[in-house]
Amino acid sequence: MRKKKIGLLVILLAGMLTGCTEKEQENTVIPEKLTEVSEEMTDMSETEETEKSAQTEELGIEMTLEERHGGQVKEDEDYQYICSYYRIYKIDKESGEAEVLWEQDDYKEKASLFDYGTALLVGDKLYFIEEKIDSATDNVEYVLSMIYTDGSDYQTLITDISLGNATLFLQEDLLYIANYEGEFCYRLLEDGSLEKQEAGTYTQVPEGYRLEYYVNNGRQYLSAAESMERYGYMIAVDTVDTFQMVKMEESGSTTPIEANWLESLSENWLLFREYQGDTSVYFVLDAKTLERKCELPFAGDTTPIILGMDNTYIYYGYTEEIVDGVEDFAVERIAIESGETERLFSLDANGGGGRRYFAFEYGMLDFSAEQGKFYYADDEDYAMYIMSRSLSDIENAKVLTPAFYDSRIGEVGTTERDLERIFSDSQPDVELMKIQTERLVVDETFPGAAKINQFLKDKEASIIAYGEESAALGEQGLQESSLSLEDSYYAYAGHWVMSAVSEITYFDGKYFSFYQEEEAYEGGAHGLSYRTGYAFDLQTGELLGLKDIVENEEEELKEIITTYVAEYINKNPEEFWENAMEMVEENAGYDSSFYLSEEGIVFYYEPYFISSYAAGFQKITIPFEAFELKIPLENGTGRM
Repeated sequence: MRKKKIGLLVILLAGMLTGCTEKEQENTVIPEKLTEVSEEMTDMSETEETEKSAQTEELGIEMTLEERHGGQVKEDEDYQYICSYYRIYKIDKESGEAEVLWEQDDYKEKASLFDYGTALLVGDKLYFIEEKIDSATDNVEYVLSMIYTDGSDYQTLITDISLGNATLFLQEDLLYIANYEGEFCYRLLEDGSLEKQEAGTYTQVPEGYRLEYYVNNGRQYLSAAESMERYGYMIAVDTVDTFQMVKMEESGSTTPIEANWLESLSENWLLFREYQGDTSVYFVLDAKTLERKCELPFAGDTTPIILGMDNTYIYYGYTEEIVDGVEDFAVERIAIESGETERLFSLDANGGGGRRYFAFEYGMLDFSAEQGKFYYADDEDYAMYIMSRSLSDIENAKVLTPAFYDSRIGEVGTTERDLERIFSDSQPDVELMKIQTERLVVDETFPGAAKINQFLKDKEASIIAYGEESAALGEQGLQESSLSLEDSYYAYAGHWVMSAVSEITYFDGKYFSFYQEEEAYEGGAHGLSYRTGYAFDLQTGELLGLKDIVENEEEELKEIITTYVAEYINKNPEEFWENAMEMVEENAGYDSSFYLSEEGIVFYYEPYFISSYAAGFQKITIPFEAFELKIPLENGTGRM
């Protein structure tokens, strides 16, 4: 087997856009020249800048079409508002000063904090989707809330419909909310409250159809109301027989669209994706006629991240290999008329300055065609920030917010990453195994650093050895297999093992704790996830077990654990195996899997142990007060 040893790797979605080409398609009309664009089709940014919408006259407010569409970044004359399900930042445009306008009472820092969110700014009122967790049952619900831009009068307005990943759209004084269930309509009243309405003509999604969604990197729906206003028809999906996308006229007549996904849209163009075997074909249609403009071929079978589009360009991102498996994330645009591509910027994905959470790994915040700006989350020195880049000054990134998440790794030390790729001897182009590891390196200023670092290095070596052994078995399987080449590949190749450091979950200067995330794919429907919790004494370098932390006898400890876990399971018993408590009782004791947090000792169970794979890890935090502690842990500054 051939091996490549590569330091520093980040996993990101791969894709490479090569240009815009013409292609004959059945039942479509293709212009003779790609440069033939109707003179009526002007750049969206110019159109929206000069033509203020008349669709909000009832509210006495002038708003452009983009302003009437929900998004994570909204702005008025003086401020920008960056919104997520959990926190909203208010940023002074002149001074750059950022403040928290709103956050949930039980807000907790996490790297994925700004994964999703949508808001609509109407005058001095900000309407936004909020995720709420029922403390009694741990059930998650998404509600519509409102707050004034001065931070006053926060209130929850809608709780009776599911709003996860919903899209907001304002038309006159009507607020349309579109999600997987359909479309809902509310009238905005003078005091900011909402009054539910029967949706207007042709904004109800007919039975047997659903709205098309996952537009612009899966971040929004195209509501029926917006589609009708923009184009005079609705784009829907037939859910009864074919899952065929259709253009639906006001009369109810439908025209098939040979595509599987609506990727992005502008005033003049629609970008669709069509699956063709293992690859995807991207093509642009004229929004008025649905005639095919051009096809956008991507290299191989990779998938780009479509960020957005205007009437001139499509903006997208992809990973590019710089040196043997080491990747950067590039953002480019392609001209719809000519097919010419242009690199806009790229982001270091290789660990510079303590970088380990990477832009777009947790989702694009927003791309505004009207403003010509990208908004995204990126990290530096193990902390996450909201950044922006303007098309007029694309080389320079602007930090908009304080760190909204800090892994605290920098307080303990640094991390080192490693990549090993193993290829088949019998089929040299076949990659058998990819082994990616990240290891915590404790700063040598701590007396116990050398001992801790050697322990963690040995653990990393065991993970690498496991991956190499699995690759050797894959090579043997390839050589001896009687399966077809394709089936042999899926059975014995394309496997991977990954290990990554979590955040520092507890740190008080003397003791610290974290967990190692591990995942392996060795064939089958999905990989398997593991977690190994660690607690160390920074003075001695000793690894701490539960017996080193608590004075309780093992039987007493077992009773504490099972009591808290039973309470946790009883909140939603249907989500757990019937014998879940039996499994917990059998494994509770000094050898239970755990790590420390600021709130207490966290006991965790891997997927399949007491619940399904889809349910993920189950973790139960038992407060320190429930134990008799041998060492003082109350003053930690870590997090769950």
